[in-house]
Amino acid sequence: MGGARGHGVGREETLRRFHAATSRHPWHLHTHSQMLQWLCAKWFGSEEELFAFARRAVADAPPGSPLGGLVAEAHLEKWLSLDRGDDDVYMTRPDVRAELRAAADRSVRHPAYRRRPG
Repeated sequence: MGGARGHGVGREETLRRFHAATSRHPWHLHTHSQMLQWLCAKWFGSEEELFAFARRAVADAPPGSPLGGLVAEAHLEKWLSLDRGDDDVYMTRPDVRAELRAAADRSVRHPAYRRRPG
C-alpha cells in the first residue's frame, strides 16, 4: 500500500490493492493506515475522504480492534495541516476530543482489546 503513494498508483489500483489485502486480513492495521495516508489531501484524497474512511473503518471493526487509532491519525493529519495557533485550538475542540475518546472506547479502552506485537 505504501508504494501506491510513492509510485503514483491511481485510485482504482490503490483500492484494488486495499481490498485484496483486507480480503485476507479484514482488520489489518498497517493496511488501513496506509490507505488512510493515501486518502490525505496531501497525497491523492481529501479531508472528507480521510475522515469518512477512518470513521467507517472504526465503526465496521469488531470491538477492541486497534483500528480506533485511525481516527486519531486522521485528526493528527488535520492538525498538521493547520497554521500554528489554529492547530492547538483544533485539538482542544470538544467535538474532536469526544471523537477521540469514543474511538479509544471502541478500541484500546474496550474490554475486548488485547495487546499484540506491533
